[in-house]
Amino acid sequence: RAFETKESRIFDLAFDKKKNVLIAVEHNGNTILYNLDAVKETNRFKQTVFSAMTLCTHPLEPLYLLPELNKIHYIDRQTGKKLKTFEPLANRVMNMSYHQQGKYLVTSTLDMKLKVWDLELNKIVRSFYGFFPVAFTPDGSRFVSMSTTIDLAVWNPETGDRLAALPTEGELIQNVSFNKDGTLLSGAGFLGVIRIWDMKTNQQIQKLSGHVGGIYATAFSPDEKFLASGGMDNTIRIWDLVTGQEIKKIEQHSILVSDVKYSPDGKWLACSSWDKTLSVWNTSDWSMKYLLEGHTNMITSIDFDAKSQFLAS
Repeated sequence: RAFETKESRIFDLAFDKKKNVLIAVEHNGNTILYNLDAVKETNRFKQTVFSAMTLCTHPLEPLYLLPELNKIHYIDRQTGKKLKTFEPLANRVMNMSYHQQGKYLVTSTLDMKLKVWDLELNKIVRSFYGFFPVAFTPDGSRFVSMSTTIDLAVWNPETGDRLAALPTEGELIQNVSFNKDGTLLSGAGFLGVIRIWDMKTNQQIQKLSGHVGGIYATAFSPDEKFLASGGMDNTIRIWDLVTGQEIKKIEQHSILVSDVKYSPDGKWLACSSWDKTLSVWNTSDWSMKYLLEGHTNMITSIDFDAKSQFLAS
């Protein structure tokens, strides 16, 4: 299924995990909602004057968050009404992560500041130095971010305490992902190395080497046995987390692989590329199920819905 946006480039998209709805944000400030059952656009809201680089859907309620330069708009998905606007004294928002119960939002900004928002009080309750990427653990008890000391800092969102520092050996980590129960964290940057940290001991337990150049995305399989990665060398690689060995190297794309995602049921691995295509792989034998074409520009992000029925790009 294809939804065509004729007005502007899409910067980010996300599924509402409670409803069969896809939300996309365009470069021109429009937010578009698609009903996946009816296969049609249901609403289009002009939300911002300046373009938004990212968006987040609320984990429990029909709401989403949209940044505009240094502002963050709290929006009702059904009506498009701005319920609240957060206005920090900060530069442009570069990255956001939601607390899984919807209590907090953490933002990273261009001026190397992290801000923890209490969404009930509609205010910043904590602020400290750090920068993207930021990500909450699945249970919401902690979040991680890059630190000014060039390691990954682990923070308590309730107190603002820095609980630990995950060593990166001086590398600027560009992307992170947690496994399902939050006991493992993967991270990678531009050195071609994937690092795995044990979140119980806060120690690096594995280094996975094989990519040439930067790694744009990693993803744990739902059964937590494997890790998928994609990067600037145009390859998709599958790693056995018990042995630390690469078990599959896929060379399908002609330009860098920008994102990798497992379906929630674990049957499929989807990969996007700057070559304007997506590939979907059967994880039982690593045969390609689909090669999806139709985009007229590079693809930067993808997402599965909660039922593993739809893939958005």
